[in-house]
Order: sequence, then structure tokens, then C-alpha cells
Amino acid sequence: MEGRLAPGTPLREQEISNRLGISRTPVREALNRLMMDGLLQSIPNAGVFVKALTLRDIEDVYALRAVLEGLAISLACERGFSDEQLVPVRSAQARYLACLADNDILGVEQADLDFHRSLIALASSQVITDAFTKNHVHILSWRRARQKMGFPSPQEMIVREHQAILDALEKRDGTAASAACQRHIIDGAARILEQQPSKNDGIAMSPQIEMIGNLASERTPR
Repeated sequence: MEGRLAPGTPLREQEISNRLGISRTPVREALNRLMMDGLLQSIPNAGVFVKALTLRDIEDVYALRAVLEGLAISLACERGFSDEQLVPVRSAQARYLACLADNDILGVEQADLDFHRSLIALASSQVITDAFTKNHVHILSWRRARQKMGFPSPQEMIVREHQAILDALEKRDGTAASAACQRHIIDGAARILEQQPSKNDGIAMSPQIEMIGNLASERTPR
């Protein structure tokens, strides 16, 4: 799942069936599964659509992501990992820089996803990996919608934040790496919320985001 369909995109059984050359039964089953996973929504007398997340949903998604990645890093450092396992993280950071220099936006997006997937993989936990995969689909969909609306991303800042995570992992400093990762995610959520037109309509940063951000600040070495 790559989040290529924008929120609100209609999904019609017959069209998908014709495109894939299969019957409507497996298509219907797949759509039902995605609705159960919270990725699609069914609107009576209208059809099935890619779920459009609210700002509150996005806050919760990022809060969960911060917990998952922080936990994965903490477990990885506690259990130990080899230099070879760190290669994908280094590689993703290098590709991020290369794609950024080439103004390859899709390449930057893929490198960012690979960077965070590699962080999750360090924990060698299928449970955490599965939770991350489902969570990240919501983020990808939201990012693509923001790109279409012309919202910029502070790429140089993201590069520095990624490097801080990688540097701490190189030292096997689980506390610093986990805190840097959580701060990176929480700051990213804050930047997104600041860009939303409705941010002044009484929508404040959620308690989950604030709490995790405070914890990350407390754990970050001075």
C-alpha cells in the first residue's frame, strides 16, 4: 500500500473488477477488509471512498507513529543490532540527500518511507511492523493530498533530524535515538497542523501530541 489514492477517491467494484480481470466477489472482500482497517469508508446511497481523515485523526496517527518508532528504536538498542542491519538506514538517508539534490520529489518521498521502515525493521518485531504499515498508509495519503494543495516540506530540516537519529543509532544510544525520532515525528505533525487553513478554528494540538513531545524533550540529551 503506497497511499496513491487521494482521500475522497471513489472505489467502484465493477470498475476494479474490469480493470483487474477478476470477478466482483474478491474485489468486494478486499474493499470490506480495507473498510475494517479504517482505510475506506462506505457512505449510504453513494458508495465506497478512500477515507478522508480529519485534523484530529492526523494528530492521532502521528502520535501513534511516534510511539511505534520510539518503541522500535528502544527495543532495537536494548536487544542489540549489527552494523549490517543499520545499512538500510544509512542507504535511505543517502538516497534522500541524492533525490533532494536532483529535485526528485517522489524519490525523496520513497527514501523517507524507506528510512522509517528501516528504523522499524531494527526491532525485528512483526507486531510493530504490521502496526507501522497500517499507520503509515494514512500518512502517505495525507501527504499526497497536501502536495496537491501546494504545502511545502522543510527538507533541509528533515535531513538534519534524520541524521540526528542515525548518529545516535551509530552510537547505540537508544535513549537519544528514540527521543530524536519522536521529536522528529512530533515536530513534523506540528508543521503540518500549522499549515492547515482551519488551524485557527478552535483546533489545538492534541494532548497525545503534546505529551509525547514533552517526553521526547525530557529524554533528549542537553
